[in-house]
Amino acid sequence: MQPRKDGFLILAFTGAFSSGCTTAAQFFMSQLPTKRAASVAAKDDVNTSIANFYKHTPADEKLPDSILEMTRTRQVINVLEKLDDVPFIYIPMTNVMNGLLLEHCILTNTTADDVPERYRTLATLALSWANEQGLVPEELANIVKALTSRTVRSGVADKVLRYVNEQMASFRKQVHAAYATRPAELFGIMQSIGNNLRKCGHPFHDEDDFVDSQYLAILAERAVSIIKYHREYIKKHGTTDVRTYFVIECLRNPSEVDYLRRRFHECYLFSIYTGEKERHDRAGIKYQLSTDECVEIDKVDQGGDYVKAQYMQNIKRCVQLADIAVTNDLEPHNVYQELLKYYALIQKPGCIKPTRMERNMNLAYSMSLNSTCICRQVGAVIISPLGFIVGAGWNDTGGGRLGCVYRLRRDVKDTRNDDFPISSARDHARLQAIIIAGNPDHSFCYKDEMKILMEGADPAQRGDVDSGSLQHCRALHAEENAILQTATIGGGALQGTKLYTTTFPCELCAKKIMQVGIDEVIYCEPYPKSVSMDVFFKETMKKIDLTPFHGVKSPSFFRLFKPQLDIKDLQKLEGKEPRDVRPVVARRRPKTTPSRQAITKDAKSVE
Repeated sequence: MQPRKDGFLILAFTGAFSSGCTTAAQFFMSQLPTKRAASVAAKDDVNTSIANFYKHTPADEKLPDSILEMTRTRQVINVLEKLDDVPFIYIPMTNVMNGLLLEHCILTNTTADDVPERYRTLATLALSWANEQGLVPEELANIVKALTSRTVRSGVADKVLRYVNEQMASFRKQVHAAYATRPAELFGIMQSIGNNLRKCGHPFHDEDDFVDSQYLAILAERAVSIIKYHREYIKKHGTTDVRTYFVIECLRNPSEVDYLRRRFHECYLFSIYTGEKERHDRAGIKYQLSTDECVEIDKVDQGGDYVKAQYMQNIKRCVQLADIAVTNDLEPHNVYQELLKYYALIQKPGCIKPTRMERNMNLAYSMSLNSTCICRQVGAVIISPLGFIVGAGWNDTGGGRLGCVYRLRRDVKDTRNDDFPISSARDHARLQAIIIAGNPDHSFCYKDEMKILMEGADPAQRGDVDSGSLQHCRALHAEENAILQTATIGGGALQGTKLYTTTFPCELCAKKIMQVGIDEVIYCEPYPKSVSMDVFFKETMKKIDLTPFHGVKSPSFFRLFKPQLDIKDLQKLEGKEPRDVRPVVARRRPKTTPSRQAITKDAKSVE
């Protein structure tokens, strides 16, 4: 097998509150070697099962899905069998936040009286903890200087790693102990600190305005600095094996995802999904949180208007950017098997082929790229019971109309309503003035402009029109277009079909989905809370299955499923390569140097 470039890998995680990101991180931290060995040990049993299927299963009982699952499992085992166990280094983003908080308190001589009341306990704790640790400002300043330097500073890796691995973990434990009886308050405080850091670089400045993007990736930048010092330490003190694998948990802002991807090609983002009730039940047991408290945490986590508040947590957008989606509603054993499968696929792209769900959702995503909507791009495909595509669509204008992305504000200037219809003759001049007030080379959303018109109009002139109503949107939704495509080409009935959509259907589409007889909706959405979920899909006499997508997502579909060479050529080369091809360094580790395991902390101890 070809070695990973530079022996480097980052697995990052995102997901809704209490969905299982920590569980997944701990799997790679502490359970991967054991689970890999157990999977390899089952190879003979799998081969026996496959042989028995061919030899002893009657022809009329041979189901393709059953043999396919066994052969896919065998392909994964064949990859795992050739892998070495490389320890993963754990980087929890909560520790990164705590480090930035500590640095602010200690290096700026902050006292409890200098911060808003809600942060005073935390600020007091930071100062007392630093005093107990003997962490003086001069020493911390040198560590911060090393972490913020563009290049790795030689000779300080030991001190930096002790600070980020041991001292940050120690401080985190003290924080949790101090808020043991107030867990909801701690969650709210940490959410605010993360948002403040991304907004202005200051953990306690709630009132500061978001001016520019200077600090959006501040947490990701610090995580990358930590990665660089780990790599420097292993390069200096390691054996001939200098591979470095990292687990980052948990990313909560799209800018953090973007920063890591721009810096590192070998970075894969997992999104972990768990249904709301299950998540809240877990949080109630683990953190003693009420349902209402969990709901409030979710509201902050999922994010709002990204344009207006780019600095805020936005799990929704992070999940959309994920490379791989994992459902954590399954039994733990099955979840671990899924993670093991994707680990094998990352190590050897193309070792297995896409599942039906992965293939069809990728088609839906491909459809979404056709959308000319400037607000969001959604794609959908309808699959027959036999697995064929019977409908496909994306949110877009229909009926021979030009899509919104191609209509610029300058096009409306000096036109009559007959030339460029935008409203009734009575409102044309006012709406025209609203549209051309913006950048002339920008597209405009008709719904948004109508909302401005309606909100500025005299109440008597508004009538029954709702500001920003979907009735003003020029586009048909992706699900609508997929359904209408079938009717347009004279296709058959849609009873018993499945609909794959890149977002959860709205109320308008839910009614049409039920009407045409679609049996199942497969969607990508971490927070599928809407009227369609709570009411429309539940009130029908015919049950419609609502299934969250799991598998490889479109951002990495070709990267993970396309092998480096044709399979036949790879198999020819495999016998000619040494089994263990790894990056090496000339120097070997001195006997007195701390072992590599000393800097690879177990996730449980960090927690």
